Amino acid sequence: MEQPLTTLPRQLTPMMQQYAQAKAEHPDAVVLFRLGDFYEMFAEDAVTCSRLLELVLTSREVGKGRRIAMCGVPVHAVEAYIARLIDAGCKVAICEQMEDARFTKGLVRREIIRVITPGTVVEEGMLAEGDSNFLMAICEADGTYGLAALEVSTGEFLATTLDGADANEALQAELTRLRPAECLIASSQQVLTETLHLNCTLCEPQAFELEAAQQHLEQQFGSDTAWQDGHTPLALRAAGAILQYVQAMHKTALQHLTYLRPYRLSQYMVLDAVTRRNLELVRTMRHGERHGSLLNALDETMTSMGKRLLQRWIEQPLLQCEAIEARLEAVEELVSNAACRAQLRQILRRMYDAERLVGRIACGTANARALAGLRQTLAALPTVRDLLTDCHAPRLQTLLADCSGESDIVALLEQSIVDEPPITIRDGGLIRTGYDAALDDLIRKTDRDKQWVARLQARERQRTGIKSLKVGFNQVFGYYIEVSKANIHLVPADYQRKQTLTNGERYITDKLKERETAILSASEQRVELEYTLFVDIREHLAREAALLQRIASALAQLDTLAALAEVAVLYNYVKPEVGEGAAIHIRQGRHPVVERMVDGFVPNDLALDHEHQRLTILTGPNMAGKSTYLRQLAHIVLLAQMGSFVPAEQAHIGLVDRIFTRVGAVDDIAAGRSTFLVEMSETAHILHHATPQSLLILDEIGKGTSTFEGLSIAWAVALYIVRRLGTRGLFATHYHELTALETLYPGIGNFHMAIRETDDGIIFLRQMVPGGASKSYGLHVARLAGLPTEVLDESARVLSYLEQQGTQPAAGPPPMNGVHGATSEPIKPAPTGLTEQLLSLDLCQVTPLQALTLLHQLQQQVREWTGPGGSAR
Repeated sequence: MEQPLTTLPRQLTPMMQQYAQAKAEHPDAVVLFRLGDFYEMFAEDAVTCSRLLELVLTSREVGKGRRIAMCGVPVHAVEAYIARLIDAGCKVAICEQMEDARFTKGLVRREIIRVITPGTVVEEGMLAEGDSNFLMAICEADGTYGLAALEVSTGEFLATTLDGADANEALQAELTRLRPAECLIASSQQVLTETLHLNCTLCEPQAFELEAAQQHLEQQFGSDTAWQDGHTPLALRAAGAILQYVQAMHKTALQHLTYLRPYRLSQYMVLDAVTRRNLELVRTMRHGERHGSLLNALDETMTSMGKRLLQRWIEQPLLQCEAIEARLEAVEELVSNAACRAQLRQILRRMYDAERLVGRIACGTANARALAGLRQTLAALPTVRDLLTDCHAPRLQTLLADCSGESDIVALLEQSIVDEPPITIRDGGLIRTGYDAALDDLIRKTDRDKQWVARLQARERQRTGIKSLKVGFNQVFGYYIEVSKANIHLVPADYQRKQTLTNGERYITDKLKERETAILSASEQRVELEYTLFVDIREHLAREAALLQRIASALAQLDTLAALAEVAVLYNYVKPEVGEGAAIHIRQGRHPVVERMVDGFVPNDLALDHEHQRLTILTGPNMAGKSTYLRQLAHIVLLAQMGSFVPAEQAHIGLVDRIFTRVGAVDDIAAGRSTFLVEMSETAHILHHATPQSLLILDEIGKGTSTFEGLSIAWAVALYIVRRLGTRGLFATHYHELTALETLYPGIGNFHMAIRETDDGIIFLRQMVPGGASKSYGLHVARLAGLPTEVLDESARVLSYLEQQGTQPAAGPPPMNGVHGATSEPIKPAPTGLTEQLLSLDLCQVTPLQALTLLHQLQQQVREWTGPGGSAR
């Protein structure tokens, strides 16, 4: 095996010793080593980058005749290559030249200026504009978790503690909601990485110690310990570990980290990972795409910061009526004031992502174009204030007050940064004339130098008679006079050949060489001064991070509220009434996603409350619309509690503390769990955690096992919900026997999805009507799906036979129709005792446990009757 570079410092060239030192500082990162206009990668890093970035792998001598692998990327395109490395899960260390090689004798000084990891990215091109990019830290002690999450690109920093019997479930729900790009774990708690299924980075345990954490937090937020309010020691340990890590990666003060926000899960509706997935809140289950999700249906935002906030609101519905009503009132006013809404949205459309602009400014990565974007955004605030002045909703008035204080910053940016600055900040052209007197002098001098070059070109063309003669410049050869091959015979004797080209020659003269030194000196001084002035401006803005973040937050909220108002107008949503009671009454409700995808969507009513009907048993054939109706209710409740109008003619929503869904399952082969076990595990979780304030969405409980067992479980679950939990919910099923519960227990009602039978089949009316369905119409759906006629005919014959036997699956298969070898033995009648036991059963008095015991006994009698072959012969 080849010996690592870091172990051979004396055998390396001085430059490669520099590289070896940089690599030793960050052995787990790909080191991008600046060499002139390229970033080079060496040894194992080169092999990795060659594979991931599809680069040509070459080699370089490193001393004593030894060669190592090498590849490189140009400086101007490095961001795109870094993004690909980050996407592949790599860390990237930038080793930058800290001196100008033209003015340095000997080896240029180089240093690691920053380490980029998946969770510490701030570059615009490496981030999805509508998604947050959280860095998370988790600290565990005795089954309790301290959790902190930082969005480095915006400065959002939050922490919480997850404890109690549900701590593991709460952790998984937060991981699903925040989707961290990187998670920090103490190496002493490495076992956590086996269950988190995240991109984890192991840190030294000392980083999670409380004393070290408090020290880092105090350095960031000040000696006033108010920043500790609302945080447990475990949460502070996680937050301190994040802060230490980010400061080590960015190697600069992060002035946009101004507040560590505590939050409690009890402030928001609980949505576990299964529910988030089943309701397709931000991504679809099938393809993991935004299109088809609830987020996509609501996203009329005009800014990236509005998109991110809308997603947070969807994933964290509120539980306080006052906070919900404040959002609803703001949306209502924007709905009623069409002119204000339209103008506000047009202004927001021209704004930049102020949240991330502030982050890049504070991290020292913002260029002049970013500052110009901030200037354009802030300059629009007076118009925003004018629009909001006449608004009366308290939330809008608060946001009006927050959109202020920008005038000095706008004045600074208008005075300093040119209208259309270049992308790079190292080549000049950034600072407006009149901002700095010394720079103005250098600008005038360089302008005179440009004029001198232009006059020289004109004189030389006249002197030589070469009309195509050109005076040019490049970084390698400096200034030159270029002459085409056809005119070489006209070149004067004082021209000195400097470079031969395919189509001509380049020359210099003593006069040009003499003037070149003065021109380059003035140009370099101007570029250096512009860079210094720009950095000073950027650092001044970084010190105003708290003000800029307040403004950015207000703009994001305005964008989100205006988007919700736009959706309400476009799709005829209404303002819901949200109260503390248990009643949920919806008139002509619609599914916010499905109604956009189909023509003639059929709306439906719904009524749930604790006094009359807590649980609705919903029956009807497949494809009739049951699943749409189930999710429709959950979406309407969620929309109301996030502060949005809802797709209905009228809606009253009694606060829901948690939505549970059990709407389909797949097996978990890796964990050795069958589909039915997954289904039962999810059902058990619901029954253990639901409260009277919860909302249950249940679809096909018990379908993964035999008919009798499945029916028994579904029956018992329904009774448990009504008698023990008192929870509101919808219970869709194909077990029509469950419709008997309506007459046996108060609080249960039957509804079914209506269909119309015709000579050609059935028509799905999509209308929910009272009563239970008479049958499932499974064969009709199978015919629509295209099953072969032979299969359909045989299915119909078997179904007819089973129905004649009292719909008892244990009756065995029907006599084979026209198949050689079929038997025609008579079927034994059922034992008399079995019939008497069933008829004597008092359904009003039997408990779930007694019912299951009796069903087991009856099943044993059936087995004795049918015999080992399972057929009553």
